[in-house]
Amino acid sequence: MKLLYVIALFMTSNFIYSQSYLPIPVSNAVWIQGQFLYSAYNNHEHATITQPLSYGNDTLINGEVYRTLHGHAYADWIDGWGSQQNYQEGTDFISDETRVVFRQDVANKIVYQWDAITNQEHILYDFGNLVVGQPYPQTFNNMNYPQILVMAYDSVMLNDGLYHERWTLGSNSNDSGFVSILEGVGSTMGFNLPIQIPFEQSSATLCFSIDGNVVFDGWANANGLISPRYSENCASNLNVKENTSKGVEISVWPIPAEDRINISSSERIELLILLDIMGNQILQMQLDKLTEAEISLKGLPKGNYILKVYTINNNISVKRVVK
Repeated sequence: MKLLYVIALFMTSNFIYSQSYLPIPVSNAVWIQGQFLYSAYNNHEHATITQPLSYGNDTLINGEVYRTLHGHAYADWIDGWGSQQNYQEGTDFISDETRVVFRQDVANKIVYQWDAITNQEHILYDFGNLVVGQPYPQTFNNMNYPQILVMAYDSVMLNDGLYHERWTLGSNSNDSGFVSILEGVGSTMGFNLPIQIPFEQSSATLCFSIDGNVVFDGWANANGLISPRYSENCASNLNVKENTSKGVEISVWPIPAEDRINISSSERIELLILLDIMGNQILQMQLDKLTEAEISLKGLPKGNYILKVYTINNNISVKRVVK
């Protein structure tokens, strides 16, 4: 009887908080995810790979429109951990490329990922067929099917002020959940990274934002041997440094901005141009070869803008600005 009462209470609470389906956003979203690897990166003993994902151009495959997520990555590695004589460490920059190609069937609450190796489509998330007590579906990123179970279900309010349905996964009915599946976000182990029982390798969604606003902060799960790159403050992660083709690092902050934005560059800046989302020029600022600058946004309406940064060696960087 007590068990039935708990189940009834659980179902009632979800009836109160759940709402219509929240799909994965199709634009202006950024995921920052980290993988913590043991002997799985270029034969190094330990490595942490951190990677921001943002939207690129759509692509058409077999008559279906797919969204693309691209991003660079950093691999911070350590060899000879604990040995003073053989200890070595380093960081590798992994160039920007398309990381995820996916589409959504919103009516059926399914997200599909395209596998370029096999030229096939696979289910990445099936939000419509998750049942407490049953195995988590056999998806593209479920590496331990059918050992991983759906252990619990509820609705949780994230920083966007909306209730997102949440399913907690585990390996049996006695352990605590080690990963959650969040409607509109994806896995807390990374949007497209393997969902697997943690042992010597694991991963985490470190930060997820929409329109420059933090929706989910997952730094509590970032407990790898090597601290992931970027700040542990999710809000500051929204300004992720991106390398230009010639290795110039340019940062723009804060995002979102209020009255001004700051720009810093590893190479001296000659010209700044601010455009609105339609490509109309709003501001042009000539600089005297400085590496830092500030632009006032006073009087501009809230929205998205484009900043072009021209440096002394003819490098051009394009940044999105949100007010």
